[in-house]
Amino acid sequence: MEKRFKNPFPVNGYQGQEWFCNRKSETSSIISALTNGRNITLHSLRRMGKTDLIHHVFHQLNKKGFITIYVDVFATSNLKHFTETFATAIARAYPEENTIGKTIWSFIKLLRPVISYDDLSQKPEITFGLSQEEIKNQTIQQLLSMLEKLPKPVIIAFDEFQQITQYPEKRLEAWLRSSIQSLKNINFIFSGSQQHLLGQMFTETSRPFFDSTQMHSLTKIQEEEYSIFIKEKFSDSEMKIQDNEIQLILKWTRSHTFYVQMVCNRLIALNPKIISEDDVKSIFTVILQENETTYFNYKNILPENQWRLLSAIAKEGSVSSPTANSFIHQHRLGSSSAVLKSVKALLDKEFIYQEVFDNKKVLTVYDIFFSHWLEKLKMN
Repeated sequence: MEKRFKNPFPVNGYQGQEWFCNRKSETSSIISALTNGRNITLHSLRRMGKTDLIHHVFHQLNKKGFITIYVDVFATSNLKHFTETFATAIARAYPEENTIGKTIWSFIKLLRPVISYDDLSQKPEITFGLSQEEIKNQTIQQLLSMLEKLPKPVIIAFDEFQQITQYPEKRLEAWLRSSIQSLKNINFIFSGSQQHLLGQMFTETSRPFFDSTQMHSLTKIQEEEYSIFIKEKFSDSEMKIQDNEIQLILKWTRSHTFYVQMVCNRLIALNPKIISEDDVKSIFTVILQENETTYFNYKNILPENQWRLLSAIAKEGSVSSPTANSFIHQHRLGSSSAVLKSVKALLDKEFIYQEVFDNKKVLTVYDIFFSHWLEKLKMN
């Protein structure tokens, strides 16, 4: 059978270190912390490559003999669901026929779970027929105790960990903190993309997790490093791309990992021998056209004042003073109090985010493709 071509710019998860761009200092820093007994809080904007970095770190740690477990907390809504997601992640990490897996599965079965299998992936799903109180008082501690006794050190990554602040259970942060603080064979990565919520959990003195981890912010890959990587991967695919076209891509995507990967993935799929400026611009156009229905749906669900502010921020690129008279009048945004309410609503809905640039706080549209589409949209 003919070997399937592998696009060197994956957009759906970690595909191995060959297709992972740089992040050498971040990888080294996180591994150093974990192997020396320090927990990590990893935060970044969405689609910056945070989850891929975790899997890249795990790939290196597995070679050092560590047991690694990745838990995506994003879709969980309460402690019971969190526990079932945690148990499922443990079961999926080590199959039953694996030496470590035999120990893990034997213990999980003692908890009398309901074990089912996903129709498509055939991976196990663990659920428990227990009350919330039984889950809290027994199951999580039992799972952690089992992992603590394994013959190899364990690293657990709770991705989108800030989701636990939305659970109905009270004082959950304090209870989880007390459950893990005495563990000696397990270290943790707490990661998330809702940076304000995650930051509050680990930096506010009144919160249980205060000062319990090493903070690590994941930022954009340096343009020079990304340029080298892009040129190398196109060359490996027997295509040629010039520096001007690479700079055009990095400028349009603002060097934000997911958007760079998507544009380059689509260019590779075109399969020209030489990538031209027209090729790059045509991909930009195609991407915006493909997403147009989604973007119009955003317009339908957002109030008019929020939509106008969102469009204004996109057209400016970024805004440091949204209540400035010149900005309000130019884009016909109404009163400054109305603008402030819209800013808060758009931040909460993650249509925009705030970052520090040149020592000033600026507002920017979160989705870069959406931002470019808004730039071209004519307002009434």
